[in-house]
Amino acid sequence: MRTAVVLLVLLGCCQTGAQLQNEEREINQSTTQPDIWAELTELRDMVVEQRVELAVTKNELGARLQTSESQVAELQKENEAQTLELKLMEARLQTSESQVAELQRENEALRDMVMEQRVELAVTKSELGSTKTELAAAKTELGSVEARLQTSEGQVAELQRENEAQAVDLSAMENRLNSTELQLQEHKTVMEELKSTVEELKRHIAERPKVAFSAALTNAGNVGPVNTDTTLVYTKVFTNIGNHYNPATGIFTAPVRGVYYFRFNSYGSGSSIFIGSALYKNGQRIVSGLDHQTSIDKEDSSSSAAVLQLEERDQVYMLLLSGFIVYDDFHNRSTFSGFLLFPM
Repeated sequence: MRTAVVLLVLLGCCQTGAQLQNEEREINQSTTQPDIWAELTELRDMVVEQRVELAVTKNELGARLQTSESQVAELQKENEAQTLELKLMEARLQTSESQVAELQRENEALRDMVMEQRVELAVTKSELGSTKTELAAAKTELGSVEARLQTSEGQVAELQRENEAQAVDLSAMENRLNSTELQLQEHKTVMEELKSTVEELKRHIAERPKVAFSAALTNAGNVGPVNTDTTLVYTKVFTNIGNHYNPATGIFTAPVRGVYYFRFNSYGSGSSIFIGSALYKNGQRIVSGLDHQTSIDKEDSSSSAAVLQLEERDQVYMLLLSGFIVYDDFHNRSTFSGFLLFPM
């Protein structure tokens, strides 16, 4: 199509050239005429108009050519799309044909199954007759079961009433149990607090110093009389926790500031004997124990005790008073004891 358009354009150009040559010859032949210039002007105008028309025609032909080419390309695309769609439809047709064949096979299988089910239905009808007979017997048995069921229902009702009564009792017991559990929890809390207190006391007791001693005087019998007050040395030590009593000097030295308890017992044997001893703290008499035997009462003893607040390194001891005696032997009748009550 593009080639045809080009040929048309060339043909128009050739015709225009021929017309121009003829017009020039006519002008040369008629130079003698008075209107030659006017005719030449008209001819020139005609040539210009034809050239313009030729250009317009050329543009229109080019536009039509482009439009035709676009339409051809579009038709080619549509043709390709239709070809592809046709192939897809052929594939779908083949798939449908395969499905139809499969359905036909399934239909034949279903027919076979229907035949089998008809046979089974005939057998089932025969069995149904037997079942009806059995059902009649079952109804008779059901009547007996219903009677037994009514009896059982009566028993169940009775059991339900008993169960309700038991539920009431159980609810009361649960309330009591809850109350008991609360009390138990409170007791547990108290016990935990007591345990904590006991542990604290144990730690406190374990941390505080442990001080205690007890000793007897001697196995030698009478000690004294003496001209001046003399320290009694209790040499037979029973207990000396902390080793704060010195059995060589008879003096107890306080290891810590605190409150202490002391006790002594002085024994005497024989007539006309005066028993006399005293408890001292740092040279200060605290308590004394005095007694006098007679011809009737030849054995006697004197004892006393005191609770003292001591500072660290205070000393406590027993003195045999001037002119008095104290007796002791393997019976350990004259003793001196003391221990720490609590530190301060």
